[in-house]
Amino acid sequence: MIVNFFKKYVFSNFGLKLLSIAMAFFLWLLVINVSKPEITDQKSVQLEVKNEDAFARDEKTWEIDRTTVTVSYNVRTDMRSSITAADFHAYIDLNDYSITGSVPIYVEVLNGKDDLMENVTLRPTVIHVTIEDIQTKKFEVKSTTVGEPKSGYEVAEVVANPTSVNVTGPESQIGRISSVGFEADVTDISEDKTGVAEPVYYDANGNVIELQNVSASSAQISYTVKLNKEKAVNLLCSVSGVPQDGYQYESMTVSPDSVLLSALPENVDNMSVLALPAVDITNQQDNLTVSYDIRDYLPDGVSLAEGEENMINVTVRIEKLPETKRAVEESETETESQQGPGEETSSIHDASTASHESARETDTSGDHGNTETTAKEQPGITFEGPTETAHTETRTSDNEAPAEANKEDASTEANNVLKTG
Repeated sequence: MIVNFFKKYVFSNFGLKLLSIAMAFFLWLLVINVSKPEITDQKSVQLEVKNEDAFARDEKTWEIDRTTVTVSYNVRTDMRSSITAADFHAYIDLNDYSITGSVPIYVEVLNGKDDLMENVTLRPTVIHVTIEDIQTKKFEVKSTTVGEPKSGYEVAEVVANPTSVNVTGPESQIGRISSVGFEADVTDISEDKTGVAEPVYYDANGNVIELQNVSASSAQISYTVKLNKEKAVNLLCSVSGVPQDGYQYESMTVSPDSVLLSALPENVDNMSVLALPAVDITNQQDNLTVSYDIRDYLPDGVSLAEGEENMINVTVRIEKLPETKRAVEESETETESQQGPGEETSSIHDASTASHESARETDTSGDHGNTETTAKEQPGITFEGPTETAHTETRTSDNEAPAEANKEDASTEANNVLKTG
């Protein structure tokens, strides 16, 4: 059934049907080109403001709520492509300002295109103008660096010229400004750098803001970036004074033992060590720790590198003297205090000599073996208390008993001599 349908209604007289389609298309083209019907078209046009200084004498500024308008028009289809936004001029005149704040918008057709279109209209037909007091405020120029210098260098300062600017604009816009500055790129620099930048406005959170109808007294800011060289130097420290009796200085630790400094190359190149004040250990008997703020001892023009710790801890260790060493020192001190004038020393020396001579005579007359005498401390003499007593220690072998008796007699004689003296 479907096949019969196509044979009867589609393929029957197929040539005549194609011819009718072609003729219909031709007639359509003929009607379009002969009649040239009109259509409605539109363009977005930039709005111009005339007499911008109309409120300057009152120290006021203005702001409009839009900067473009839509222009609609009728045009023949064959001329549609020849119309552009540049063929229209839309503007307002601030001298037309009314108390309501509305100003009418005007439009002109340019380039002789007014004959190609009809019914030119605007949307909107009026614009709202806001009037506001003008404010001028002074801001210090702040610098912000972008990037990092080469390793071993640090930004010392950024010098701006001018150092401050006066910013003028509507009160509402000036009120948004927290600071004015500029950005200086210091990426991979190893020497001082100069440049020029435009002022940038920041809000209270440090974010860059875009403002309208705002101008600065200087449109460009010149700047110079000065670099410091970084260098690590060792820290040195010493002690002064004497610990308490019976104690001595043992060692010292400085933590950290070095710091990273930052300064102009001529100020830091010759530095290798930095001396801290001496630690006073007078009458100390315990370990002592002293803290220094290294910034208080840096030369002029030298500072700590960024991130360096400023507090330095110096630990001094004090130790107690060993007992044997202390006993010797106390004995020497006591001996010196007990010894009288030179005569007393001479008498003691003579008594000691007599004791030794008597012992030698006993050894010579005896028939037994040799006897060895060993002196302790002050050549065989020890002083105890205010009484001067000479002690002689005699060591004799077991098989020399008779000689030992003789030597005891000699020692007794020596003691008698000392006592008599």
